[in-house]
Formats: sequence, structure tokens, C-alpha cells
Amino acid sequence: MLIYASPGRVAVTPWGVTVGTTPGPSAPGPFSMFGTLTGLAFLIAVLVGAGMALGYFLDSLLSTPHVFLFAGLVLGVAAAVLATRSIVTRYFR
Repeated sequence: MLIYASPGRVAVTPWGVTVGTTPGPSAPGPFSMFGTLTGLAFLIAVLVGAGMALGYFLDSLLSTPHVFLFAGLVLGVAAAVLATRSIVTRYFR
């Protein structure tokens, strides 16, 4: 006689065989959420900083009055928004 179990539940047959031991989805813990948010903040800082650094480098190379610095800031913020959107939608699926 075999006893069937729904996902996430454990059922044992009369012969001692365990069936359905795969755990179901669980809620994220506080440390998992902290790690995700810390990584997200670091990613945002790196993307914005890298855009500004690249813009500053191009401005100093081409002797322009902070045109590429502003463009790098805008591109860095846009990249950070897209990365944040991607991570948040993947995390809450």
C-alpha cells in the first residue's frame, strides 16, 4: 500500500519508504532579505559610480566641460534602475 503526499509534506509507506520529501516554498528569512538589500545597494553604488568615473575620464581625455560626467551619471542611474527592477521582480516571483 502506497500513501501519496502533496508537495512539501512527508508520507511513509508501510514498508518505511518516505515519499514526497521535497520542501515547499518558504518565506525568505531576515538574513536573506538583508543580504539581498545590501547587495542591491552595493550594485546601485557601483553602477552610478562607474558611470560617473567613465564620464570623468572621458571629460579629462577630451577636455570637455563635464558633458560626459553628466551623461555617465544619467547612464549609471538608468543602469541601476534597470538592475534594481530585474532583481526585485526575480526576488518576488
